[in-house]
Amino acid sequence: MERLDLDRHEPEEYLGKMVLCHGAEYIIGKHLGTGAERITHRLINRRSGLGLHVIKIRRYAFPPDTYLRQIAQLRRQPDLAAIIPITQEFKIPGGIFELQPYGGGDNSLEDPCDDGLEAGAVALKHKDYVTAASCYERILARYPEHTTALINLAAAVHQTGDVTRASFLAETAVEIEPNVLIYRRALIQYAAAAECLRMALDAAEAMQADFPHVYDLNQDAIDLYLFCGEPEKAQPLVSHAMIPEDQRATLAAKVAKEIVAKERAADWMNAARAHVEHDELPNALDALEHGYAAYSRDREFNMNFALTLARTGDSLRAGALLVDAARIVVEWRAPLCYANAFYCFVDAGKMHEAVGLLEILARLLQLRDEEPMFVGIDDLPGVGVWIDRDEWAEEPLSTATQRIERALAATSKTEQIPELVRALAEAYRVASISR
Repeated sequence: MERLDLDRHEPEEYLGKMVLCHGAEYIIGKHLGTGAERITHRLINRRSGLGLHVIKIRRYAFPPDTYLRQIAQLRRQPDLAAIIPITQEFKIPGGIFELQPYGGGDNSLEDPCDDGLEAGAVALKHKDYVTAASCYERILARYPEHTTALINLAAAVHQTGDVTRASFLAETAVEIEPNVLIYRRALIQYAAAAECLRMALDAAEAMQADFPHVYDLNQDAIDLYLFCGEPEKAQPLVSHAMIPEDQRATLAAKVAKEIVAKERAADWMNAARAHVEHDELPNALDALEHGYAAYSRDREFNMNFALTLARTGDSLRAGALLVDAARIVVEWRAPLCYANAFYCFVDAGKMHEAVGLLEILARLLQLRDEEPMFVGIDDLPGVGVWIDRDEWAEEPLSTATQRIERALAATSKTEQIPELVRALAEAYRVASISR
């Protein structure tokens, strides 16, 4: 399908052309009007078939972002934010177009699911979440990429307590339709509620990147960054957060205080690193205890604190810190956290809990869902000593393999060991010989 090119296409040729917005493909639909500066068409998402946006193609060039900044300033007022539409700009060959939510009035695009959506909405309004979910599931059985049904089903199952399913439904809706802000908000909120904090953080950062002049979700992002130990990312969002002015100074002071506390903890971690390098573990642990008392939300700090706790005998406390950190750290660090939490629980004699963590680790390291094949042997995480940015120091892999064998020997007589876990254990055994 041909993409819109304003250098080549005249206004009468816009209909049926394709545009790309944050990875989603849209087809230009019915012409809705022509003004002095813009030509407006309905826009149809290729995957969902829904027309949730309009495209406004500028007839004359003017500097990018100028209009967006003006809108953003106006929308900081709550009464205006409710009526001024969220606007995004996209560059294409020959010019710029704007993307806005569709406001109604065009009946040419019928949704065959309107009756089911209405029934679901009535059930949601009456807090009959099971009935609502059934309505949306029937729609999705026929139209699996209907994003309105997906996001409303997420709302229904969230209310029933299935927060994990809600977060993944919202993630699917955003993947199909990334340009609806309420979908982004739902994903952030549901992922945070499900304690899928890395998913929530990634969604917040993607939202900031894709909607740079939209401040509706700044408060959500600030709260998330503070909870997850990233106050430095919250700080630039405070000035544009859509909150009363008398609350802004208080919030700014809170964020600044947490940044100072995190920096103080980092100083203690640097001192601890020097002690670890000289094998002075009691001194390292003392420094890390002071740092943790100053600021307890920095998950990289907590990983090193946990590794040092484990090496000094406090395996249960270390394991709990590592499981907590695994929910938030960047993707490549999660296996390190789960692996070392497993080693901690083995050392503490908690074999049942340990094997559960080993299964999580196996799924993280699995290359393909249908086969027990894992990442390269150099990427199997061993018993950690210290993590520093992108560097990871660990003991010989044989110490990890020994713990895996202990855990399986202790549980195989009373529990069914998943085949994937047995395959991972074999991978460790082979890797221990090869390294």
